[in-house]
Amino acid sequence: MRSIDRIARNSLPLVGALLLAACVSTGPGNLSAGASEADLIARMGKPSGELSLADGGRQLEYARGPCGHFTFMVNVGRDGKVRDIQQVLQESYFAKVQPGLTQPEIIALLGHPGRALTYEKINDVVWTYRIEQAGFVEAFLNVHFDLSGKVTGTSRRTRTSHEGACDYP
Repeated sequence: MRSIDRIARNSLPLVGALLLAACVSTGPGNLSAGASEADLIARMGKPSGELSLADGGRQLEYARGPCGHFTFMVNVGRDGKVRDIQQVLQESYFAKVQPGLTQPEIIALLGHPGRALTYEKINDVVWTYRIEQAGFVEAFLNVHFDLSGKVTGTSRRTRTSHEGACDYP
């Protein structure tokens, strides 16, 4: 019994390091403004989306995490240097979702949704984003559009995490 306790105790730092590495690998790590696009791609891989910016730069979307809790938007200048990196699935970005915004504007703000459903009979299109939340509760932000693609409002839903692994409600 004593050797099992010793093995378990000695394994804890390794388990902790592996868990930390798994968390860090979802994001940009130590990349920051001024890093090269080559360094960005080496660290984060191919982006899940890309938008051209008016000044000739590009916004690269990196949807991450298990079950899509993180989306990083990386602005890269014409010079190929990272300008900034933002995790956009958070309250300060959700507050920017206003009626009248278009679907391309929401993609530029929050990235592509985890799920999109159309309810033609009630003139509603719903894009769902999974939100990171502490504990055993999952949260979802729904962005509602009319059939012309303009935001009409938002709603939220929570559920206990045992209701489904990575599926959307």
